[in-house]
Amino acid sequence: MTAYLVRRFAVSVLVLFLVTVGLFGLVHAAPGDPVTMMVPVDQLGADSAAFIEQKRQELGLDRPLPVQYWSWLQGVATGDLGYSLTNNRPVSELLAERLVPTIELMGLGLGLGIAIAIPLGMLAAVRRNTAADYWTAALSLGAVSIPGFFLCILAIYVFALQLGWVPSAGMSTPGAPSLGDSLHHLVMPVAILAFGVAGPFTRYVRSGVIAELGSEYVRTAESKGATPRRILFGHVLRNALIPLITVLGLTLPALLVGAVVVEQIFAWPGMGQLVISAVNQQDYPVIIGFAFFVAILVLLSNMLADVLYSVADPRVSLQ
Repeated sequence: MTAYLVRRFAVSVLVLFLVTVGLFGLVHAAPGDPVTMMVPVDQLGADSAAFIEQKRQELGLDRPLPVQYWSWLQGVATGDLGYSLTNNRPVSELLAERLVPTIELMGLGLGLGIAIAIPLGMLAAVRRNTAADYWTAALSLGAVSIPGFFLCILAIYVFALQLGWVPSAGMSTPGAPSLGDSLHHLVMPVAILAFGVAGPFTRYVRSGVIAELGSEYVRTAESKGATPRRILFGHVLRNALIPLITVLGLTLPALLVGAVVVEQIFAWPGMGQLVISAVNQQDYPVIIGFAFFVAILVLLSNMLADVLYSVADPRVSLQ
């Protein structure tokens, strides 16, 4: 496995390099000029041209793109992702500040989604072609089909504005922060993320359990007098969840993208809200830093999924 991990790491580094080249070029090729956006619209004119040119030189934006990329790459090698153009703070510091709220949101949403999907998927598999199966299918397909932003807006209207059960935005109530208040603010964004996660996972668990229930070892266990409960929880469930590990690893980047939408709508001060603001202001270093983080997350989650898959199923050998 060590040789496999070394090869996989080397390939991942090469892929990451190619991603950063494409990313750097695309972000800088986008229309607009971040320096021009620093000047108020009513002050734009012939006099502002000198200021814009001077600012571009200060920020290094007047240099050729390959030179800018090489400078950025040298900084990355030392852990420096550059400085934000809009607030002149290190990008790594900005991302680190927003990372904890995003992980909190994603972690709770993912955990709750899996906790919902496993029993629902098992119920649908065991009660196949019954009302329970049809209702579960309707819920999971609805979770996959309904856009996340629509769910966010609907939830705010119903549960915050009409019923007043939960706050509509933010991490805590200004002037009265407490653990209970923070948990109260988490309810809606976490529930919506969990709903989005539970939908597809329920289908994966259902199909996995159904496939395992038709296996030879299940019939052997039945012939030996094992109870259905023991067969289901002692043998079938573990084997049925193995493919879910791969899906889970591939889902993490998509979950991060979903968290970006949820954070923006619920004014949750995470990485998603930061990157939306950076895109609006064309803050190149922050945009590239965030995308660089997502690329690393994708590569690591894929590698982790392969390793966990081989750990869960000894028949899979990583060579």
